[in-house]
Amino acid sequence: MTILLIGRCGDLGTGRSPLVQALERHGHDVVIFSGAEFRGPVFHGAKKKIIRSFPEGKPDLALLDWTGRHALLFAGTILHQFRIPVFFIVRDLSRICPADAVRNANGTGGRFRIENFHFCAFFRHIGGAAANVVFRLCGISNRIDLYLAPSFFVKIKLEQSSFTRSPILLLRDPLPLRAVSTPPASSGKYFLYFGRLSPGSGVDTLLRAMELLAAEGAVRLLIAGDGPQRRELEKTAAEHKLPVLFFSFPTDEFPRHILANSRCVIFPSEQQENRPASVTGAMAFGRPVIVSNPGGLSELVEDGKNGFVFRSGNPRGLCRALRKMWDLSGREYERICRNALETARSQYDTDRYADKIEELYAVWKRTEKAPYGTNPVHKFSSADEKEE
Repeated sequence: MTILLIGRCGDLGTGRSPLVQALERHGHDVVIFSGAEFRGPVFHGAKKKIIRSFPEGKPDLALLDWTGRHALLFAGTILHQFRIPVFFIVRDLSRICPADAVRNANGTGGRFRIENFHFCAFFRHIGGAAANVVFRLCGISNRIDLYLAPSFFVKIKLEQSSFTRSPILLLRDPLPLRAVSTPPASSGKYFLYFGRLSPGSGVDTLLRAMELLAAEGAVRLLIAGDGPQRRELEKTAAEHKLPVLFFSFPTDEFPRHILANSRCVIFPSEQQENRPASVTGAMAFGRPVIVSNPGGLSELVEDGKNGFVFRSGNPRGLCRALRKMWDLSGREYERICRNALETARSQYDTDRYADKIEELYAVWKRTEKAPYGTNPVHKFSSADEKEE
């Protein structure tokens, strides 16, 4: 079949994407568009671009991997006009949180409130709140045939919000680009964090945990990334004389040898994360992970089997997890690395993801006579039960 893939400006929206390659291996023709081409409240020229991409007729399926309100508006208007079935991969919670992130008014991780609006941020994000109202009143969210949630956390939050009558199913993301499924070559020389250095990332908690751990022995930490909090974090590390090294790297070219020589990768986020690709990327590289418990992060890790989980914002809990990881014997460490690798291989394989897309499309095809955009949830139930 022909699949219209509208992706982010990142890996999934390019021909290098492992998902694109998997779909093509399955014999499908993939027409790729970047979501950046359709930004703005009015999609100038988008309809002509879509038409030009259909030399032999319209595609059988549109797969959207694109965040923000523009994605939903595009799918609910232009694709709706062509009567193309749409599977929407949910990347954020902007449909039920105008701030586009699950935070409180101070910008830190806070209690999530399932309402029509996230009231603590309403006046700071009035545009997003107004857009959500319009989408609900116009029924635009109901014009999507199927929503795909990468984590149970996102699936549950979307269902609780009742923002759509369309089915919402769990389908975990495929492995990120350049993931390497190989066992680790060494036992690791340091802990590693890579990501954005900003409020809510939890790196300040990580530094406090390192301060507690440093009193017991010299264990190094590498922090790869940049952001508004970097200068403050560097100052904190220098003041407490912590064995921490900061460095930057191109966002599309993370140095593999840094990951390959790490003991484990740490994700101490204090926000309600969806399912960060960096976590599964580390596991696919054969490295165990230490993650905080909010959102979908803890779904990826079975404590003590393929990594460790600690309570978000708790430096002592993180310190205990770091100590456990560092004190593992050679045999125990090899076991936990292989378990992490097996988790990535079994749950996040690109071919498995492509198979699931085909299965869900076949289910939709059998009942395509249902009114467009109002397909009942029960028609996807058999496929959903297999996944869960």
